[in-house]
This record gives sequence, structure tokens and C-alpha cells, in this order.
Amino acid sequence: MFGWTKAYWSRQRDLEEITAMSDSELSDIGASRADLRRIVEMPDEVPTRMASMARIFGISEDRLAENRAEYVERLMNCAACRALGECRHELAKGDGADPAVCGTFCPNAGRFAELSRAV
Repeated sequence: MFGWTKAYWSRQRDLEEITAMSDSELSDIGASRADLRRIVEMPDEVPTRMASMARIFGISEDRLAENRAEYVERLMNCAACRALGECRHELAKGDGADPAVCGTFCPNAGRFAELSRAV
């Protein structure tokens, strides 16, 4: 019943922490304060959806997050994507999802393909 209030206060704490971060800390994680605020405020499904799409290309979540700046960039791409219908349809196929089909709509497909070749 009160799950939304816990989520709200958790986000508020995260936003306060972002505000308190130094420029050096922001540089270390490769993200701007504005990027981090957008990440905190984005729906929880976005990182999950991005990780699921990366798995279609054979990329683990650990590999996906190795480069923080690129992770943030790909996350922002996913959050701004307008192909949610196609994405959800392909993700629903599970192991039957086709990276080539995903490449026709996913804004991160090119980078996912590069990462999968480098594994």
C-alpha cells in the first residue's frame, strides 16, 4: 500500500546525494548531474529493458556496466527510445529474440553488436 511513498523518498534521497556530489565524483562515474537526475527519475523498467536487450546480443549485465560513461549513454538512449512496442515484442520472445531484428529499431544495437564481437 505504501510502496509508492517508499519509492518517492528513496528517489528524494538519491537526488540529494547527486546534488551533494563533487565535480570530481561526477567525472569519475562519467555522468553529469543532469544525467544522474534523469536516471534516478526514469522508470525502473528502463535499466531492466536495456539489460534484457543486451542479453539478446550475448552481453552480460557486468559487461554492459564495465564502462560507466557508455552505460549511462546507452541507458539514456534506451529511456528516450520511441520503439517500445517493437522492443517489448522482441524481448517477449526470450531466447528466440533475433539480434538482427533488434538492430532495426534499438538505438543501442550497434554498440551491443560491437561489445558482443569483443567478448
